[in-house]
Amino acid sequence: MDKTLLMDYINYLISEQTSVKMNQLILISAGKRTPSNLFLAEKNRLQALFNAEYDVHLDEWESILHKLVEKKYLQETEGLYTGTTQGEYRREKFLEENTIFTEVSSLEFSQTRKVFWGWFVFVSQVLSEIAFENSRYIPYSSNKEEQLRVKYWLKNQGKSVRELRKLWAEEFTAYMHDLPEVYRYLLIDQLVGFNKEGLTNRQLSEKYDLSAVELSIVMNHLMHLMISTHYNSDSLIGSLIKEVHQANNNGLSQSAAVTLELINKKWTIKAISAKRKIKLNTVKEHILEIVLVTQKLQSSFFIPEEVYRDLNGLFELNPSLSYKEARLALQECEFFWYRLIEIERMRSSK
Repeated sequence: MDKTLLMDYINYLISEQTSVKMNQLILISAGKRTPSNLFLAEKNRLQALFNAEYDVHLDEWESILHKLVEKKYLQETEGLYTGTTQGEYRREKFLEENTIFTEVSSLEFSQTRKVFWGWFVFVSQVLSEIAFENSRYIPYSSNKEEQLRVKYWLKNQGKSVRELRKLWAEEFTAYMHDLPEVYRYLLIDQLVGFNKEGLTNRQLSEKYDLSAVELSIVMNHLMHLMISTHYNSDSLIGSLIKEVHQANNNGLSQSAAVTLELINKKWTIKAISAKRKIKLNTVKEHILEIVLVTQKLQSSFFIPEEVYRDLNGLFELNPSLSYKEARLALQECEFFWYRLIEIERMRSSK
């Protein structure tokens, strides 16, 4: 495969709308769930990078960013990297040649993308072995929760193993139909089943001439394609995606997921803080995480009506309004309220 993949991919991530420092790129890739990091990822349209945990060392980041600036694909000002017109042309060419790199517009499925393929391979193995009546086969996963959830998920489908296997194969074949041939074989080579052993990541890297990081990048986007294709469908694969997503707190941290459950029961911020014995600011950070990751909560629900109106009015007068300026104009203005409105307006302007 193209040995410039990693460099082209980083250029693909950093558009003309991006303004980000190298250490921020590293934090976004690491999936730090602070409200500021989540906001930064969405503001700079780096959802594809968030929580990907690509094993790119600091000196490699420095080297690649330096080369991209040298090629005039990026420009750097006081440590901030932004895409250029020349870089945009290169980006468009990259996307034409690599059709699997479709837009990732949400932070919600970052964890699900990372783990879903492991579940998929395990289900494929179970269906293959049982369908071939391998009486010696005992389904086993190193993750006990995953093993139990797959067992009950299969049972709850209400179909025979042969029916499930047929449907599974049909859906997977349909998904692969529009993929470039090399990626079809990349996926098939990883499957495990009756009398079939999948290739290890090292073997895949050697066979397809990909570094470990490049393999991770490709798999991340192949899983994004599969999830975006099936999540809102009634397909068997879609059902498994929902199961995996739920097992991973629907994209949230465990603590934020608990807070969301209480919000859905109409609990107030103060009541949640008292019930869970956590600080008010921690609950507010959870709400910002929920808003940024799931996009399921209305910002106005958490902001006094008068503040909501006045803050929006200030933003109308000055779209780049800072929190310091907002505090000077309004007697009471929590950063929590300011950031919620900032997120709301950022999304409405896209």
